[in-house]
Amino acid sequence: MHRCLLIDELLRIIAYDLRQDVYPVQRENSDLVNFILTCQTFCEPGLDILWDHLVDPLPLVHLFPNRYTLSPDCEESTRATGEVIYDSDHDGLDSESSGDEEENSDGERSIQSASLSVRRQRIYDLTSIPTAAQWERFDYYARRIKRLDYELDVYHPYLSKLAQGRVGRALLPNLRCLLWNTTNVALFDHIQLFLPKTLISLKVYGLTTKTSLRLLELLSERQPSLEMFHFSHGNLDITHKEAITFSSLISQYTNMRSLVVECHLNTFPISKDALQALSMLPHLCRLWIEVDSELMDSSMPVHIDDSSKFPSLCHFTVIWRNNLSTRAVDTIIKSIHSRKLYSVLLYPRFAFVEANLVDIVSSLSHHTSLCMLRILHRDPMIYRHHAGTHSTPIATKALIPLFRLSNLEIIVLEGCILDFTGSLIKDMATSWPRLQNIRIKERNRICPDSRMDVLDLMHFATQCPDIRDISIPFYSDLAHAEDIPHCTLPDPDSTVVVDGTWADVGELMYTAAFLHTVFCKPHIRGHIGSRISGMGLREARMWLTIRPNDDGTIRWEERV
Repeated sequence: MHRCLLIDELLRIIAYDLRQDVYPVQRENSDLVNFILTCQTFCEPGLDILWDHLVDPLPLVHLFPNRYTLSPDCEESTRATGEVIYDSDHDGLDSESSGDEEENSDGERSIQSASLSVRRQRIYDLTSIPTAAQWERFDYYARRIKRLDYELDVYHPYLSKLAQGRVGRALLPNLRCLLWNTTNVALFDHIQLFLPKTLISLKVYGLTTKTSLRLLELLSERQPSLEMFHFSHGNLDITHKEAITFSSLISQYTNMRSLVVECHLNTFPISKDALQALSMLPHLCRLWIEVDSELMDSSMPVHIDDSSKFPSLCHFTVIWRNNLSTRAVDTIIKSIHSRKLYSVLLYPRFAFVEANLVDIVSSLSHHTSLCMLRILHRDPMIYRHHAGTHSTPIATKALIPLFRLSNLEIIVLEGCILDFTGSLIKDMATSWPRLQNIRIKERNRICPDSRMDVLDLMHFATQCPDIRDISIPFYSDLAHAEDIPHCTLPDPDSTVVVDGTWADVGELMYTAAFLHTVFCKPHIRGHIGSRISGMGLREARMWLTIRPNDDGTIRWEERV
């Protein structure tokens, strides 16, 4: 064997490229399986990649020969199809499993046809607690698992026997990332089987608030090393007291770097105590939170004078659903004293008006390190009716405080009805010399008289020396505008996108072809989304790209 093939890192790169799917029994992984079976040298790195990420916990029970199924709709109660990949004692394969493969007339095709569907219908159990020899074989594979997605609501009795055989020990000793997405409360009693000390990322979906608090208490007793916690409890209620308890528990995780609190309909009640606890995390660099000010402490100060608040925060996302929450959002922003704040996403999900934006923008303007700002305004009422007067135009002067952000590189304004003026366009180009990407989408375009001047925006793009990508909203009369000067963007590889969310395909193609001439460049893309289907509104995106031909003409390339 050539000495290059003896380099372990090189073999792992090859194995990683061969893996097309995380299910080892599916046909897409046949190349990786053949790689593992080649020789003993390829076996170890190949198995590491094969078992690195499990999107289904059931392969774990396949490692025990004394398993059986309790499902009444399956006559077979012993070995599951596809075990040839999971069970292994020699060069990545189990010698007993080869017989199963030979019994199938269609060979490998037969093995993979019933893989996932059959396994999901069965309920597994073990005849007895695994022996020492069986545990040794299990550990041979379990130590390779770094990520596990547990998304099954069916309770499998074999978990009880595994818990009895591993009292006080985790099943997967090297697990680093766990996704726990199940509403079955009975399964929570066994979650500690998947909580080793090496765990650094935990995403929890579907659990009640009280159960999630129990989980945090359980983790805090095990020398917490969590760096990322994603909490989503669906449409359940979370009280003021529970929010404080949650924040207090989170504050014990001094290594926490990313915190996502996703509450959907009933948002997270921010109080002074909860904010105080979250802000003291020394390494927290990403905070994603939904705010509800109705349960907020009325005595909460407007500003917290403490330079130690959120010292390492880099990415901040906040969602709020009513005008009363605006003060809470502004308070959180003022509480951020990080000098590393890189990106901010503001997501008001109600009829947002200019008065709400001014205070928040003024608070953001003090973070001169900010490079990316996104304001997404999606009023549900506007989506429902596609017309009306639920929002008022936001004048560009509300963005004037942002002119202090000289490091701004990306700005996204989606759903805001803006009224640009020529003088402010020039000020924007002067104030944001590093701007590379500007994206303005008017999803709720309901006030035609106050629409943004697209031509001024096009002129603004040509004034920024580093501009690379520009996205402008679609207007049916844009292609019929007169006296439009030809523009050239500084970067020859830049892209102009026409956002035609509600546009007709023909109109979009005509407008994009017109802009291709105006900008004197080959790459113009048109974007269509939010098509109406028989089942209601759904997202279906279509990209139309103009590319030049050798004879000087242009051609369309369509991608859905």
